[in-house]
Amino acid sequence: MFNFGLVIFSVVLAVGVEDAGAQSAPNPLFVKGCRAQRGQFPHETYCQQYYNCWDGRATIEECPGKLLFNPVISACDFPEAVNCLTRLRNPEPSMTADGRCLKQFGIFPDPVDCTAFYECSFGRAFRQVCPYYTAFDERFSVCVHAYDVECGGRGGIYGTLAPPIFSIPDGGISSQIGVPQPGGSGSASGE
Repeated sequence: MFNFGLVIFSVVLAVGVEDAGAQSAPNPLFVKGCRAQRGQFPHETYCQQYYNCWDGRATIEECPGKLLFNPVISACDFPEAVNCLTRLRNPEPSMTADGRCLKQFGIFPDPVDCTAFYECSFGRAFRQVCPYYTAFDERFSVCVHAYDVECGGRGGIYGTLAPPIFSIPDGGISSQIGVPQPGGSGSASGE
């Protein structure tokens, strides 16, 4: 019985020594930004960035669009749901005015056309146009109904309002329906 216990002790000791020598990756707790061996952790300076830690390696990732990293759920989230008072937002612009990518990946609004956006992939910009009567919503990085988007003076290739189905007199009031039109004056009753 004594010999059997000695054999088990020797095997455990040998395995422990072998495992200790085989450890080549640095301790993930000492990798900048990682608080555990695996997981996502907030960047110390920027709200849109986070550390993606995996077995002793850390990469800095960035949330798409206007999303911010939420450390409570360890994922990108809407700005309203993230407490980001001690860190900065939007560390640098994502696109140049002529539509060139400054970041490797992401979806960014077209600077002059609210019905379009750019998709950056490996630093190359691909211009995309939203489907008819929709516009790009910067908050969620998707195309939505055009009337739900504040274009902020940016135009569109087909505009954001449906074209009128009848002509409007110079006064801006339709005598057929009595509804004021954009740019017109007066009331709906024609007074």
